[in-house]
Amino acid sequence: MTQLNERAEQPCARGEAVRSQVEQLMIAFQFQDRVSQILDQVGASIHSATQRLQTAMADGQAPDPGEWQELLSAGCTTAEQRAIASPGTRRPRRAPASAGTTFF
Repeated sequence: MTQLNERAEQPCARGEAVRSQVEQLMIAFQFQDRVSQILDQVGASIHSATQRLQTAMADGQAPDPGEWQELLSAGCTTAEQRAIASPGTRRPRRAPASAGTTFF
């Protein structure tokens, strides 16, 4: 009877290990995807800002600070990005830590 219980527990333990690995992979993939999105947005902002600055300098004047701020924050997609990009606004509160899987 003991051997039967041990054999029954082995697939359960393997299943739990596989589930844990799949969760870790999902989190890693989501993190990589989010970082890629942010880097794409930063690259696009740099490109837009460079073009605008070149145009303004060709006209002999720099863009005003409001226009510059709007240009740099145009691609912000999350509340955290908007709070960081907009001086004088409050940063969003962090969510309490949870014991479960965190998805982005």
